Amino acid sequence: MNIDHLAIFVDLAQTLNFRKTALRRHVSQPAVSQIINSMENEIGVHLFNRSRNKVNLTFAGAEFLKDIKPLLNTYYKSLQHIQNLENHSGKITVGLTNTPYENVFLPQLMKTFKQYYPHVSLFLDTFDHNVLKEHILQQECDFVFATKDDLDKDMRLKFVPLISSNFCAVVPHSSDVKTEISIDQFNYQNMILMDANWCPPAQLELQELIRKKNPKAKLFYVNDISTAYLMCKSGLGITITPHFIVGNSTTEVDVIKLDYPLEVIYGLIYLKNRKLTDEKRMFIKKVQEIISLD
Repeated sequence: MNIDHLAIFVDLAQTLNFRKTALRRHVSQPAVSQIINSMENEIGVHLFNRSRNKVNLTFAGAEFLKDIKPLLNTYYKSLQHIQNLENHSGKITVGLTNTPYENVFLPQLMKTFKQYYPHVSLFLDTFDHNVLKEHILQQECDFVFATKDDLDKDMRLKFVPLISSNFCAVVPHSSDVKTEISIDQFNYQNMILMDANWCPPAQLELQELIRKKNPKAKLFYVNDISTAYLMCKSGLGITITPHFIVGNSTTEVDVIKLDYPLEVIYGLIYLKNRKLTDEKRMFIKKVQEIISLD
């Protein structure tokens, strides 16, 4: 069994189609079948259930996939790292939580940065709030975009503030638009809230307060703000978020000030004792410039 065989296994687990995997991996369909058969013989278990019209992972196959996929990712990252060293090029890995706000400024940031350091590779990884700090501490990321309360006063980390705002309510568009709403006015409403793993501490505290003050609200939980915003645009309910995340009202949603005094600070986090190269200093500078113009 080798890396290429494992990559074919992972691909087939995703496509559940021998023909598609053969096309994607640039091998013949019989070769895919032969590789999977040889893996199953070597391991001693069936990884896939096969019928004439259907392919499914077995329980053992699903468990094997969970273990092998991150190992493959680590292998490819290590390979890229060694190649970068050989080519005297660098790499910057950035962690984020995939908010609508990041989708606005990150493309411009990455294009601008590459103009100064075209040889430096930029990688983006998406994490939930519970593991953002750990990825920095374990040096799996160079930077993380997050809110200041994610640091939990950890003195090992440096926080560069970029933007701040209060919370707002994102409401499906209506002709009766309010200028402000209090946190006890959501009874009988569909509330789209963030799952605890994907929610910064300050927002989690606010959501719990809203839940207690609105016992007749119907609550739905999602694992990222982009999904919550999409549901609001579709007229499925109301969500709560820092104002800078979603910006201003549109034809589909009204963004209404929430009568809640807490301000959220969003910024860039990195490890204090890790040396900043010229490339990383430039990255910080360009982030600050682009967000100040936003």
